[in-house]
Amino acid sequence: MKNQFSGVIYMRRLIAPGSEQGKVYIGQSTCIEERDRNWYRANNSTYGGKKITQAREKYGVGDGVWETVRLETLYSDSSDDLQRRLDEKETYYIKYYDSVEKGFNSSYGNGMQGTTHTESAKAKISAHHRKTQTDETKAKISASTKGHTVSDGTKAKISVGNKGKKRSEIVKAALSAMRKGKEPKAASDGLQQYIAKNGHGPNYGIKQSEVAKANMKKAQQKLGVKVLAISPDGSQKEFSTMLDAAKEYGMNVGSIASVIKTGGICRNGMKFQRL
Repeated sequence: MKNQFSGVIYMRRLIAPGSEQGKVYIGQSTCIEERDRNWYRANNSTYGGKKITQAREKYGVGDGVWETVRLETLYSDSSDDLQRRLDEKETYYIKYYDSVEKGFNSSYGNGMQGTTHTESAKAKISAHHRKTQTDETKAKISASTKGHTVSDGTKAKISVGNKGKKRSEIVKAALSAMRKGKEPKAASDGLQQYIAKNGHGPNYGIKQSEVAKANMKKAQQKLGVKVLAISPDGSQKEFSTMLDAAKEYGMNVGSIASVIKTGGICRNGMKFQRL
């Protein structure tokens, strides 16, 4: 079914008299009705960041205090594509209304992730760092990282975070240039000889034991986000990670993350809360 997913970019403008009158907050939701219900819940202290939470506590949430405007409705046949477009549009309107510096948004949203700088901007940033980092500062940074080892937990987190991640051509080129002429530690003479003789590395074909798999899952769960799943019939179930919940209900992790962020409801009627 085409365009089966939809989402809204909305604005809430403070109309109550005072020094902050006219300031706005930009948000997004895949279920604007549920988002509005959350807005009117006075005890909801995590609506959309510190600044809008403080404003809600200060002025209240009545209709005579705030004006709500739906700026744009987006449609897509893919929930992931819809979320990407919502993130981009949310960031666009936050910048357009300057609602971080002059409004109630605490950040520019997820649409800022993956943003690339122009070559001119990169040069200015590089020049600024060269100018501001003294030899003393560089020495302190070097001393603080000397002998530093990455914990197993951090390694697992990095692995999970990088799984399935696609790098842009710019990033690929930068990594290639950075690594050019540097032989990876794993490419030792002994390993190269082994590969040349056997046609593969020493770990090829080795299956992980159930204990190893369990330990890896346990490490990932420690780093994951615990969630509470609420079914349409009101029944609830806790999950150690969003991935576990996604597998249980045949959903996408991104959809669950979006529902948690916006306070909305999935198309299958499921709701999720962070524990």
